[in-house]
Amino acid sequence: MKALNEIFKRKNIKEIKENERKRKKKFQIVAVAFCAIFVVLCIVLSEDSDSKLNSYLNSKEDKVLETFLDNDIIRTSTECYEWYEKNFLGITNNEALMRGSIADDTKASNRNEIGKIKVYKNAKNKTLILENSEGKSVLHKGKVGEVIATKQKVYYINRNQHNSLDCITIQTKENKQVTNEGVLSFAVLGHSILYLNESQDLVRLDMKNGSKETLATNIQRFCVGDQIIAQNDKQIISISYDRKKAMRHVEDGILVGYKEDEIYYCKLSESEERKSKLYKMNMQTKKHEMIQEEKGFINSVYFVNGKMVVDTIK
Repeated sequence: MKALNEIFKRKNIKEIKENERKRKKKFQIVAVAFCAIFVVLCIVLSEDSDSKLNSYLNSKEDKVLETFLDNDIIRTSTECYEWYEKNFLGITNNEALMRGSIADDTKASNRNEIGKIKVYKNAKNKTLILENSEGKSVLHKGKVGEVIATKQKVYYINRNQHNSLDCITIQTKENKQVTNEGVLSFAVLGHSILYLNESQDLVRLDMKNGSKETLATNIQRFCVGDQIIAQNDKQIISISYDRKKAMRHVEDGILVGYKEDEIYYCKLSESEERKSKLYKMNMQTKKHEMIQEEKGFINSVYFVNGKMVVDTIK
């Protein structure tokens, strides 16, 4: 009887081990199958993403370009963002944003060139000027601040109306107020306008339905690209357009520019000195480096035809 029990015991152990082996093998097969499905799905999604990006980049239709930021894939693509600015705006957003505070000291400031049209602020009386095949004309006789032109419209800060944001349709010369809030600076992003109001709130305005959304508060300055780079009190932060991601990059810094994952800044602790040191921080490598020194106060850094321009106040 004892021998018989021993045989059954060995048999049960053997069956348990065999079942365990089969279970592991089945799990491995399922895991491999899941991984294969995941890889295929990634490839399909990647191909779909590439297809949408290529469709956007190769499009010459304004309606396609105007959908910028309506699509998550386009929104987070640096390549698409740069293509949008090149084909749809008369000036890069960051040049307009960074030059705004010293524009009164520059000739033909905030110059926009798109196709055969030129739009700019007259350096002498700060009026809004249009140059096209018909010659030169005044679009707005009052004083204006920052100016950004698209193919159809010109957006500008109206100094005579408490810094409201207005726009003029180029063909009809019709003027319309975009927002009656006092606006310090703004960027044009497809169907969206991002603006910083006098309460230091960063607001996104949907031009299709008129809805507004506050993206951040206590913001003194901002730049745009595949994400938003902003001055938040004494620190420089990044904010995703959907507000799901926010990150601090510089603790002791004054934002002066941004381009392709590189933040340009000066140190607050050095702001009392007669000379300004310009620093660059790569958002991918997290590396900070001092790249040059200027006499006076560095107000802004922007890029024209790929060349870096440093504006200083002496």
